[in-house]
Order: sequence, then structure tokens, then C-alpha cells
Amino acid sequence: MTGGAAPAEAYLFGASGIHRGERYTLDREASVLGRGEDAHVRLADPQASRHHCEVRRNEGGFLLRDLLSKNGTSVNGLPVSEKLLEQGDEIRIGETVFFFTFRAKVSPSELLSTRERIEFEDLAARVTMARGPLAGGLVGQDEKMKEIYRQIEKIAAVDVPILVRGETGTGKDLVARTIHENSRRRGHPFVPVNCAALPREILESELFGHEKGAFTGAHAARAGLFE
Repeated sequence: MTGGAAPAEAYLFGASGIHRGERYTLDREASVLGRGEDAHVRLADPQASRHHCEVRRNEGGFLLRDLLSKNGTSVNGLPVSEKLLEQGDEIRIGETVFFFTFRAKVSPSELLSTRERIEFEDLAARVTMARGPLAGGLVGQDEKMKEIYRQIEKIAAVDVPILVRGETGTGKDLVARTIHENSRRRGHPFVPVNCAALPREILESELFGHEKGAFTGAHAARAGLFE
């Protein structure tokens, strides 16, 4: 920014990961991003450091600096220690991707039109859609499905047990597969099990395996689905 330019407002839009769909205003001279309680943009991503990186205003615009984070910071797919941000840059911190944007600071009455204001406020949704659907086989782009996608991406970013509930035929198996395909375990097998179809007598054996001779008909040792 030159000396005569109007002050700018800078924003981060969560494009993927646990902060997908969220917007943060970078309204300080230096906005620190991290998991620490004193971070200006507090992150829930477990791969983020307490003080992961900062976005600092300077005469040239907005400068991103990695603060010696454990897992590093990348912009547009490349690891960086310091970079002058440009409109549309994608910042990755752990499993979270932010979309950086800025504009001249104006009051709502100074916006050229209602359409411009709506387009700006809807930027996060448009960026998310441009990144394409989540892997896993789910389809649909209405508002309810978009909310499901946001929840799936947040859940997939953390390593916790997940219970998916719903009526028969609502696609719980597809939701589970989509969570798996968008998590850090996506390179490992996805093993669906219909527990309702397993007789009680062999349920434990199917899940945890058995040794040869453990019961009548157990002619050989068998690994369970959990092994």
C-alpha cells in the first residue's frame, strides 16, 4: 500500500479443515495465529503451534511470517518463512486452509451497490465451492448438505471417535466414508461393518478375531476386523 492509499481491511476465510466457513478480521498491526490463549486468531487445529504465524501490516501490504512453528506454514502449496500476501492467497496451517483477502476500508454506504456487499459477504461460500466437493461420494449442494459438509470437514480434521446417527437409508455409511476420506487416515483401509447383520454368537469373533479351536467350527485362527 502506498502512503496515499486508503487503509485496508484484511480477512481470513476458512476454506477447509476445522475452521471451514469461518471468517476472521485481521484488524491489528500484527495479528498472531495459533493455539495459544493470547493468539489474536485462536486455532483449534491440533497441528498448529501456540504462536504459529503472524500477519503484519507494512508499507507494502500484509506480510505473513512463520513464528518458528513446529509444522510450518505454507502459502499456495509452498512452505514459507516470510511472504508478502496477495489477494486470493491460500494459507495452510496443519490441516486448515485459509483464504486471504483484503479491500480498501469503506463504510457500508460507500459500497458501490448492494450486490457488491452481498458478493463480499458470500466470498467464503464461493471459495469453498470452487475447491470442489469432499471426497467420499456424498452429493447435493443445498444449504442443509453444505452444513453437513462443513461439519464433516471439521470432524475429519481431529482424531476422535465419531458416532453417526440417523434413520435407516439416510446415508450414514456414506457420511462415515466421507469422514474417513477427508481425514489423515485416508491412505488406510476403510472397513464398513453392518453389526445388525452379525449374529450375537459370532459378533465378538468377527470384530476381535479368534484362535484355532476357540469354539466349534474354529478350524483356524482368524484376524478380526479391528486387528
